[in-house]
Amino acid sequence: MNLQAPEALPPSYRPRRLVLQPLPVYVAAGTVPISNSEPDPWPITHPTKEFAYEMKTYWGKPWAKVTVFGDARLSREVPVFLENGFITGSVQLNLKNKEAIKGVYLVVNGDVVTSEDLLPKRVNFLKLRHYVWRRSREQLEVDNTIVGEHTWQFSVRIPQSTDDSVVGADQYRLPHPVVERYSKIGVDYYLEFHVHRGGKLRADDSLGIQFGYFTMQQPKGLSLPRLLAGQTNRTIPGPFEDPEGWKALEPVIITGKTFGMREVKVKCTIFLAKPLCYTRGTAIPCCATFECADEQTLDLFAAMNSSLLYLERQVTCFVDGTSKQVSPCGKTSWRPYPYMSQNTLTGRHLMGELHLHKGLYPSTRVKQFRVDYEVVLFPPDAVVTFVPNTFAPLLTARVEIVTRYAAGVRQSKQPSIPEYSSELRSPPIDRYYRSLS
Repeated sequence: MNLQAPEALPPSYRPRRLVLQPLPVYVAAGTVPISNSEPDPWPITHPTKEFAYEMKTYWGKPWAKVTVFGDARLSREVPVFLENGFITGSVQLNLKNKEAIKGVYLVVNGDVVTSEDLLPKRVNFLKLRHYVWRRSREQLEVDNTIVGEHTWQFSVRIPQSTDDSVVGADQYRLPHPVVERYSKIGVDYYLEFHVHRGGKLRADDSLGIQFGYFTMQQPKGLSLPRLLAGQTNRTIPGPFEDPEGWKALEPVIITGKTFGMREVKVKCTIFLAKPLCYTRGTAIPCCATFECADEQTLDLFAAMNSSLLYLERQVTCFVDGTSKQVSPCGKTSWRPYPYMSQNTLTGRHLMGELHLHKGLYPSTRVKQFRVDYEVVLFPPDAVVTFVPNTFAPLLTARVEIVTRYAAGVRQSKQPSIPEYSSELRSPPIDRYYRSLS
């Protein structure tokens, strides 16, 4: 389930059959420090979209109505709520005859879903119960029945985190929903409304409602030169002009042959803009430097049209063993370094952007489920007359993907970033990732 920033609409949420199992309860806890991202306060008053659901009798006549208000900017087929926001709505009963009802309550659920078997298995990481209405003990002693029309409002605060009391009381932020057509792993949110009768001869009535959840993390700690560039829509300064704003990764040696015969070694250093936290729908600023005694080889690398640097997504689930899905999801486009004076007889520099599709799931860590991203450096596979000795990752660096833009940065209209698809792929890259499956 992918949601873009609040200014745009997410893809549709489609209802899914609920298979409920008795699971441990994890309740709201304090906030969780994330190294490079933080939620930003969001106005409580915002446009809402109404969603109505009914409970019907055996003859198809409605006797209960549940109304839920989602964020109008994000909600399509199901209501969507913001991180640290409220689930609001109402419950209406229309009872023609007296019925024994002790109370009405809702349960907010969040599950990690795996579908290795015929029926999906659910591991709960969020369960909050909230009574919309219930009779007092004194009222039950007098009369436990009600009749006629009754309406009750409700408002439930969504916690920012859950408390996993099983594994060292670790706290996790609530994750973004994850639903993929071909994936066996996901994150699902749903509400359960219960009309509690409490009798031995008649079960409670219940209604399940799927909902979406939008996380609100954003990058923080940008360098002052990068902030100023973002506010004025200028190109951000490179690592030589703004050394505090970039992280230099460990240099690696690329070995291979040029012109089919001459062995060469090229020292490559990758720089990533700090912090290592980036908003989907934008790009990761990066820089590559090449050092070699052979000037002709340097010119080949400076004019390369291969990506060299890719974004890799890792989806890991620890339910019934460890299941891990690894795939490429973005590639870098390169251009000459804007300050050509930095080039030397033994060094060349390129600036690049590793494009992030707006549909990427944010980085997630909750209980037995993780979505991680790494920037992966490969040998160039399309440098004319240069053939690497081996084709395998040379270097990886963990990065974080979030949903909101950095505070204080003016965002111009972003160009459409294509999803990493067959048109963008490289045969050597495809062969490598197929070998992992």
